[in-house]
Amino acid sequence: MLRPIACLSILPMLLSLLSYSCVPLKENAWANHFDSLYKEKKDSTLYTNLTGKKIYALKDSNHRKMIVLTTSLKDTIIRESILANEVLDYPSWIVIDSMELSLKKAEKAKGKEQFFIVGKKRRISLICEGTREEIDRAASERAKYDLNNMKRDSTAYHIHTHGYRESSDSLPYFTFTPSSTDTSSQNFKERIGPDVILSYRVDTIDIDTGNRFKLGGEKDPKNIRYTYVPVIVFYAQKGPIATQDLSDFKKLIKKE
Repeated sequence: MLRPIACLSILPMLLSLLSYSCVPLKENAWANHFDSLYKEKKDSTLYTNLTGKKIYALKDSNHRKMIVLTTSLKDTIIRESILANEVLDYPSWIVIDSMELSLKKAEKAKGKEQFFIVGKKRRISLICEGTREEIDRAASERAKYDLNNMKRDSTAYHIHTHGYRESSDSLPYFTFTPSSTDTSSQNFKERIGPDVILSYRVDTIDIDTGNRFKLGGEKDPKNIRYTYVPVIVFYAQKGPIATQDLSDFKKLIKKE
């Protein structure tokens, strides 16, 4: 049960959500509209979902561009996601570039995890390298020091890699879901989240037919290969929130 003070503290957000405005959009037409609408509505924060098919304008004093971490178009789910802080500041293209560079570094390092921090002022830390299993304390402290002391910014969220693109005949040694270390209270100390994992989903392909299939069936093909598809995983302390192909996420972001 929420305490009376806690109830009062979320009341403005609840009232704002009740009075939100929604703009349905045609596919592939939203990016420029999102940007122009943001400039027009200077008394609102604008949200888009992960499909880019809707824009939500909430009147407040923040005036930010945000992404709601759901593909749903249902109003109730959008509201719940915003209240649960399952949102991310609309990233700059510099963030996208750093994501792609991190994946390249992980490839070169045979899966050693790469880590960087995005700041509240949109500044970005150095990309620091951990081990194949985790981002160790030394790597996280180097990135934090660079952001706080060299870039003069504070942490908004963390981004790190899981695994690398192995050969087409190899099953991955990694998963793209967050580990217990990723979701630990220490990682989310003084932050609600969400954070980001860059990894790969692995499609199993029947070489003879070219069709995708799931391993473990009664008639698994004899000739198979594995295709590694880059994905972006959003998660909080409670666990995964949403997963999307990185190529689809990049389509959401207007190149600056």
